[in-house]
Amino acid sequence: MKNVVAALLTLIMGLQIAMAAPKKHTLKVRQPQKVATVHNSWQRELNYDLLAASASAENLDEQLEPLMNASGLNFIQKWKRGIDESELQNRFAKDVSSHLETMATILKMRSRVGSFNRLNEFEFQNLIRRSDYILALSVSRTCLEEGLRDEKFAKKFKNILAAYNQERVRFDQKMITLVSL
Repeated sequence: MKNVVAALLTLIMGLQIAMAAPKKHTLKVRQPQKVATVHNSWQRELNYDLLAASASAENLDEQLEPLMNASGLNFIQKWKRGIDESELQNRFAKDVSSHLETMATILKMRSRVGSFNRLNEFEFQNLIRRSDYILALSVSRTCLEEGLRDEKFAKKFKNILAAYNQERVRFDQKMITLVSL
């Protein structure tokens, strides 16, 4: 009886092994591909706009020191040093205008897409704070009010400021107001 059971078990095991043998077990390994990762088109635009806004904020920051120094000098000291304060103020006002235009584009993109990925969101938040700091300075207001005396610039700046304020209100309910507008 033991021999019959042993023979039967051997037969069953043999059949199981025979059934498993014809199956080919090939491992499918995912082959690496030599392609770049796919990014949405808005991510490229965002990176470009963030770089442009960062560069313009850096430029504005660098212009603040000469403006503050010039505002502390009297007419004769400015004349001796060859400083044209109105030219400095007009250039600063134009740079603020282009910075606000870029920031409005970034804010519009953020409202359309939602929040950015971590690195871009961090850079975006820092850029907002930096812009707020630059725009909160009294020198910035003085320069903008000086620049608004030019009608062509004033008309363009009003449109840019309106677009910026519209997007900024959507973002965090803040806006920029100027008395002379």
